[in-house]
Amino acid sequence: MVVTVPKPTEDRYVAFSMSMLRNGSSKHQITLVSAELIDAEGLELMDTFTVEPERQIAVGQGIPPQLGDNDEEQVDREQIANWAARTPLTESVMEPEDFAQLVLVIRVTTPDPCNGAKGFKLKYLENGRSHAVVSNLAMVVFSDLSTDQCEDLSDYYLANPL
Repeated sequence: MVVTVPKPTEDRYVAFSMSMLRNGSSKHQITLVSAELIDAEGLELMDTFTVEPERQIAVGQGIPPQLGDNDEEQVDREQIANWAARTPLTESVMEPEDFAQLVLVIRVTTPDPCNGAKGFKLKYLENGRSHAVVSNLAMVVFSDLSTDQCEDLSDYYLANPL
């Protein structure tokens, strides 16, 4: 799957927040350790957070959320409140069978109209042992919504998943 989001203004970052995490253990809590982008082109992972499922951050939301980001002020206020309730990744502890939304905060590092990453890797600890999972949820950040200029990059990610 490839998710596309518009490029933020130069002074903002963008939220890539399509991933819902679940601790599948029925006995042990897990502690999230780190996240990294895989095969990133023109993107840098600036920070990573979790939020409770009912406090989701919208995909493509400018970071930090501000009034005027969305068409409705109520949506902006909800995004600002959800952002305030975030937990840094390294402080994120998930109880058995718990859910959380993973929020990757992305910075575009090039003026290119199309930037992307094939997916991400998430490392965590469970019962004192280190584990990692890889998501092939690819992302494309583009600068012009009116064209299909990033279609080649999206097609490449779909044809060459992790």
